[in-house]
Amino acid sequence: MAMQTPNIKTAKDVVPMIYAYTTPGITYHEGYTKIGYTEQKVEDRVYQQTHTAGVKAKIEWQGNAVFDDGSGETFDDHAFHAYLRKNDIKQPMDLGNEYFDKNDRNEWFYITPKDSRSKFYDFRLNRGIFEQESAIIPYILRAEQEKAVSLTKAYKESHKKGEFLWNAKPRFGKTLAVYDFMKRIGAKTVLIVTNRPAIANSWYSDYAKFIGRESKYFFVSDVDCVRNKKNVISYDEFAKDKKSREKKKLPGLGLIYFASLQDLKGSVYFGGKFDKLQEIKDTNWDLLVIDEAHEGVDTYKTDVAFDRIKCNFTLHLSGTPFKALANNKFNDELFTVPAPEKEQVKFMHLENALRIRSLTDPTKKMSKSSTVEKSKISLSDEPKVAAKKIMSATTDSEGVIRFDMINQPGISNLLQIESLLANRDLQDVIADWAGQTSYGDLKRKVADSVEHFLADFQARVASITDAEVEQVLASGEKYANDVANAKLAKVQHAIGLSK
Repeated sequence: MAMQTPNIKTAKDVVPMIYAYTTPGITYHEGYTKIGYTEQKVEDRVYQQTHTAGVKAKIEWQGNAVFDDGSGETFDDHAFHAYLRKNDIKQPMDLGNEYFDKNDRNEWFYITPKDSRSKFYDFRLNRGIFEQESAIIPYILRAEQEKAVSLTKAYKESHKKGEFLWNAKPRFGKTLAVYDFMKRIGAKTVLIVTNRPAIANSWYSDYAKFIGRESKYFFVSDVDCVRNKKNVISYDEFAKDKKSREKKKLPGLGLIYFASLQDLKGSVYFGGKFDKLQEIKDTNWDLLVIDEAHEGVDTYKTDVAFDRIKCNFTLHLSGTPFKALANNKFNDELFTVPAPEKEQVKFMHLENALRIRSLTDPTKKMSKSSTVEKSKISLSDEPKVAAKKIMSATTDSEGVIRFDMINQPGISNLLQIESLLANRDLQDVIADWAGQTSYGDLKRKVADSVEHFLADFQARVASITDAEVEQVLASGEKYANDVANAKLAKVQHAIGLSK
């Protein structure tokens, strides 16, 4: 009996495709490109979408929906659409196109076919993760920040699984100080949880300015106010990048994960009902940061949530931790911003305390008692004389402007003076001058600021009349007498001399 040849039909390999088309002749589609996904032949899919409406479509481009990193991993149009939106590519509902439903997040984008194709190839290559567009800004911690970081690091080294509290107001600069602490202890996985998701902007802003990818960390968050920012990625994107790097035997990047307390408590893994945030449960966190620790962290549900997080060290941040202090939760495990520092900042109406150095020896502080006139600026100096002192200030031979109090104290001192007199954030001034090579230009700018400041200050002093001075003195004398008489009356009463 002859053997029959079996008739076996093999399944065709599915090739996922991203495609783009335009619809010439339809006026309200002008400037827009339709970007979709299919596992069919692209021509067939476009025909299905357009033929019943009598629309003639022009296929502009098509490409395999597979990342170009050797992983063979595919993606769909939703991922590419999100990438376009992060690139600030608008859609009809963003531009008020009346022919589209304003609530419909569809597949049309206001972009040329050529540009959309370029974005597509970029997406395939970088997996939708943006390269950092600008260099991070070098920084130096203020005295109270440095003290907080140093104390906490020392405490952590002697207390496994320890907890520490920073009792500090917003002006302390907690985000930058935390990031510095994170780097000093070598934390690779950092979880930041807050009861106020809106402050994610502050954490992201300082990450983008001072940390960034240059410091080998990703910023991961699904919080609404930052999720669509360029340098923010989802945990899924982080996990895929990690897998890709492992396959290529490249070093992985650290993880800074920002989450809201509400989301955490809603997760089934932390006492809630929703299947989300499993990655937080599965990760062993080197550092857990609980921001605004005084808000919403004394409930049973919150305790359950935090008890289920696996972490090596916990840092609490709060400006008003009254309950924690009243319950003696933190004793030695507490850093409070020193009062003298806060009072100095408040008195000077500045963000930073003063740390001005000598103009002739910037390794030492500027001192009014110094016998070297060129080392100091006095409020009584002639403005032009003070400007000349700045022009002759000691700098260095590095040849490039950087804020580095160790290696370039003179240049760093000039940057601080400019920051204070211009009433600008020091980090912004540093960013303006970073990398420039003309010390003379910087000196001229600072000299001009000093000259204008002294001229204005001295003019205001000269405008004060003798009568105004006498009025202030009389007012002070009356206040002192009132306080002294009240105290004297108390003493007399205590010893039985009062009538």
